Amino acid sequence: MNEEEICNLSIITRRGIIRPFSAHEVDAFLSYHNNLDWMQYQGFKGLSKAEAVDALLSNPTLTQGKQFALVKPEMDQLLGDFYLQLEGDTMWLGYTINPLFARHGYAFEGAKALIEFLSQQHVRVLKADVDPNNQASRRLLEKLSFKQIMQNDETVIFERGLTDFNN
Repeated sequence: MNEEEICNLSIITRRGIIRPFSAHEVDAFLSYHNNLDWMQYQGFKGLSKAEAVDALLSNPTLTQGKQFALVKPEMDQLLGDFYLQLEGDTMWLGYTINPLFARHGYAFEGAKALIEFLSQQHVRVLKADVDPNNQASRRLLEKLSFKQIMQNDETVIFERGLTDFNN
């Protein structure tokens, strides 16, 4: 696995680009990450601008966790974001879509492209955790061929191997 290549990824999807954040996207990121109704199932919310700048632009390693922008290039508009964190031989995936673009397939399209990229980078296992009440996220992971491996009152953990990526 080439951590530097993953940290500097640029993935073109049918309708967007997944890439590292740019400074001009911080305000758009904050507009939906600080919308507490929209972010009810997310943990990464309520950030100050300084915290968001640090989290998005400080260029952390994958073991620290790194956010990536999902951008509609022709409009230079932030559709949402993805999060990757490396833990041993497992990559954790997180995602949030700007509510202005929810339920239009951007999360599925972006996650599918990211999974394909990560499989080419020899990532073997991808996991995601979601709030048990977040039905939309659970359905998305199931559509992406993740399997539920654990659940308690606070979280549901999904997993999929990437060596057999074919959909």
